[in-house]
Amino acid sequence: LAAADAALLIADLFGLSHTMVLRPIPSKAALLLQGGVGWEAGMVGHTVFDIYQNTLIDFSLARTEPVISEDLRTDLRFSIPQQLQAAGFVCGISVRFPYQDQAFGIIAGFSTQPRGFTEQDVFCLRLVASLLVASISSQRLDNILDEDQERITQAKQEWEATVDALPHFICLLDAQFRIMRANRSAEHWVSGQIKDVRGFTLHELLHPGCDDPECYMPGFTALAWIELLGGHPVEYEVEDKVLNRYLGIHLRQTSRQLHGDRNQSSFAVVVLHDISFVKQTEEVLKGYNEQLEKRIQARTAELMQTNKKLLSEIEDRQRIEQTLRHSESETRLMSEQLLTAQEMERKRIAAELHDGIGQSLSAIKFSMENAIGLRAAGSNAQQAERFDNII
Repeated sequence: LAAADAALLIADLFGLSHTMVLRPIPSKAALLLQGGVGWEAGMVGHTVFDIYQNTLIDFSLARTEPVISEDLRTDLRFSIPQQLQAAGFVCGISVRFPYQDQAFGIIAGFSTQPRGFTEQDVFCLRLVASLLVASISSQRLDNILDEDQERITQAKQEWEATVDALPHFICLLDAQFRIMRANRSAEHWVSGQIKDVRGFTLHELLHPGCDDPECYMPGFTALAWIELLGGHPVEYEVEDKVLNRYLGIHLRQTSRQLHGDRNQSSFAVVVLHDISFVKQTEEVLKGYNEQLEKRIQARTAELMQTNKKLLSEIEDRQRIEQTLRHSESETRLMSEQLLTAQEMERKRIAAELHDGIGQSLSAIKFSMENAIGLRAAGSNAQQAERFDNII
């Protein structure tokens, strides 16, 4: 129910010459004549009623019950807005209705002829106001839904564009593991003769016409289906000899609902990405690691051999040092024995000198004394013989 329809309905129900529907203007203390009957051309949609002027508009906004005036000319509760004074209204009825954000609008009807308003009129006015509120809420909800739908559509388009820009092959599978949708990277993964990938299985798409009993794909898809039913993600790396590349395959379940229309419900999402470069890099690194391991082993063997030589030299040095210490001990002992022998020899020589030479000296002294005595006696022959004996 639009504002114009509500105004026309009030005019028909009550037989009024003028009706109006006012809605609040955002961020302004005023109401706009959104719909009406009986007004001059150009007023509907443009006429503005200011509030806080102690008029019928303010009085109606402040009341939850309908405002009825059987004689507007003498009603002292409020004043008549300037926009309505020239029309010469005699009586009128109005009621507020919630619009949005705690703001209220007004629906009202006026007559230039005297008349009264019954309880049935009040009920009908309330009913029309409720229908108008429901219509406004429905329209607002439709606007919100349209905006949400636009945002969802935009987000979907952005997401699809993002997925299409990825180099990975990404697709949705149904419960029979048949492709429902795929990104544009599928063009780089499948044969150029396939224009639409929908309805194909991964095996049919990636290995067209494959009848190799040793092909990994059928067994892999069967095991993946079981794992996904159990709620487990699947990750697999394999060398695909048909595609001549290494593949990384990741599967995630998108829905556990396998009943109903399976052609419209996705079951899993699959991401295929080429990991050939990674595998080649791993092989190169593996070769480097093996070379490094061999060099380490060779160097370790050299170090062990060198260590053995060092240990042997240390043992030889220890033996030499032990021999030197033993020799030094023997030398010290021999030196002590030599000193002892020298001391004993000195003592022996001293004893011999003391015992033998002392006696000889005593004899020489005695002989000299005799020779001196003979010389004094004048016997030269005896004296010469005596000296000869002493010599």
